[in-house]
Amino acid sequence: MAQIDVHQDLLGYIVEITDATRNNSNITLGASPRATLALTRAAQANAYIKGRDYVIPDDIKDMVISVIAHRLIMSPEARLNKQTAHSVVQSIIEKIKIPIL
Repeated sequence: MAQIDVHQDLLGYIVEITDATRNNSNITLGASPRATLALTRAAQANAYIKGRDYVIPDDIKDMVISVIAHRLIMSPEARLNKQTAHSVVQSIIEKIKIPIL
């Protein structure tokens, strides 16, 4: 099996994303540590499929909604306002600074 490298800054980026789900008023239950690991592995798989042996920020951004959104429990207020987990995760991604390697 190929080794797909993930730079420390990108690991921090993944942690920031999952941490932001735990501190968002629209989310009652945010992403777990297992979700953090799953996002890392999904980004590695995405890089591998694209023929790279390293992860770039776009690999993470491409996978984050698919990996994280279904794991979240939205707050009652968010559900009343018809906010979806996808839209909340997308807004989180837009607010977090992308690391420059």
